[in-house]
Amino acid sequence: PGAIKGMVQPVLVSQASAKEEALRVESIKAIGKLEIKESADLLLSKLKTDPAEAVKVQALNSLVAMNASNLSEAISYAMSDNAEAVRVAGLGLLAQTSLPNDQKVTLLTDIIKKRTLSEKQTALLTLGGLEGSKDLPVWKTILADFDAGKLPEGTWIELEEAIAATTSADLKTQFDGILEKKAAGETWKKYAGALAEGNARRGRNIFFENQTAQCIRCHAYDDMGGNAGPALDAIGKTLSKEELLIALVEPSKRLAPGYGTITIEMATGEKVTGTLLEEKKDSMSIKVGSDTKEIQKKDIKSSQMAASSMPPMGTLLTKRELRDLVSYLTNLRRSE
Repeated sequence: PGAIKGMVQPVLVSQASAKEEALRVESIKAIGKLEIKESADLLLSKLKTDPAEAVKVQALNSLVAMNASNLSEAISYAMSDNAEAVRVAGLGLLAQTSLPNDQKVTLLTDIIKKRTLSEKQTALLTLGGLEGSKDLPVWKTILADFDAGKLPEGTWIELEEAIAATTSADLKTQFDGILEKKAAGETWKKYAGALAEGNARRGRNIFFENQTAQCIRCHAYDDMGGNAGPALDAIGKTLSKEELLIALVEPSKRLAPGYGTITIEMATGEKVTGTLLEEKKDSMSIKVGSDTKEIQKKDIKSSQMAASSMPPMGTLLTKRELRDLVSYLTNLRRSE
């Protein structure tokens, strides 16, 4: 391996400054994989001076892969870079720096208060993963901010994951109590963190491939999938993010027209069971067998919707997966 390293090192070092961004990224990735520690200074220089974010992030990751002696300096530099992606990458590695724990905590707390959403999310996760995190007094302040509405919804999922990472039962109880209060009896509001921007690409994978959720088994998209639930080709135009989230975590609360079974007791005592096609201000359209009936609301004594056959996705997916799935579904706007 030493001989191979010696042969390829000059090539990789030269390609690390190639004109094409993709070539620079791959060369720097290979330097990290082969642990060519002699190139650590070159990688630090790439992190500081390369014009492309992807190259900077890869340079940092390669320094991590080879556990370079200048890693601490590289991480500190990355955390103050102009590009958000580089700052986030550096932040996620803060635990590996030689900074004392109290300085790490001060730095992370400041980021949670002042920086961008992605940085706040990463800072919370990093804080949760610090050694002895469960005993840090800063959680008291963070949970008070959460309670007072000072933490954006986009950080709620990371906060919950960070609290779980501390393994403190007391912190978890406090978090759960605040979330319960915010939900005010509405189950879906416990998942409000999933309304923030997620990763639509991961959401697509969940929709088509997740064996637990099995979305595609019941819902069609572009002539694929089942028909037990409504087709989702243009669901992003039909439902808001909030409505999508409710449909996922409380499916019986939001049944799509044409898919909910309703039982109506008329004022005359007659009972009608069928599929609710449409509900208007004064009437309902019900499909009974092959017939469609228009029933006036003034003639109805009571009505009862059957529960959705779709399982609540909050029991099958993590909140982070739900956030990604909602982001993907929001983007489905296909015109017929």
